[in-house]
Amino acid sequence: KESGDKLYFSHERIREVVYAGLSPQHRAMLHGHVANSLLAVHAASLPEVHGSLALHFTRAGDRRSAVTYLAAFADQAAASFGIDEALAALAQATELAQELAARERAPWLLELSLRRAKCLFHLGRFAEIAPCLAPHLPLLDALARPELKAQVHFWIGCASGLMGDTLAAKSDGERALEE
Repeated sequence: KESGDKLYFSHERIREVVYAGLSPQHRAMLHGHVANSLLAVHAASLPEVHGSLALHFTRAGDRRSAVTYLAAFADQAAASFGIDEALAALAQATELAQELAARERAPWLLELSLRRAKCLFHLGRFAEIAPCLAPHLPLLDALARPELKAQVHFWIGCASGLMGDTLAAKSDGERALEE
């Protein structure tokens, strides 16, 4: 369908063929333009397009922005009881965060794991919380982010208490309060 100087593809198959014919670099560039356009058009209502932003930034190769918007989408999904959707977004964000520069990678991976721990808590999957957060324990001091350290110990302590390990719960609870 033609409208002025623009061409609109109204059939999904045509859209797929045209898209497949683009080079990966051209596709990435177009996704970047779409993401930036979404930011501009929806500046006052970004939460409405967090999922689309995550998709387009991922396909554009902008890992930092993709992780940011996947995390925001996961927060939204979790807040509206879409815990499985939140966990899926967090898994994708975690995969992309692995590719970030070292100075950004550790804080993002920790923050994503904390979001995951909260989702696991809401699903009653308490036994998965400590293993989700434990890999980050050695890095907590180096990050110099006491608020994150407190959250890690809070969630591990909370899960320990709910699983009947009151000594571990007490220890982690005290460490959370110290931070």
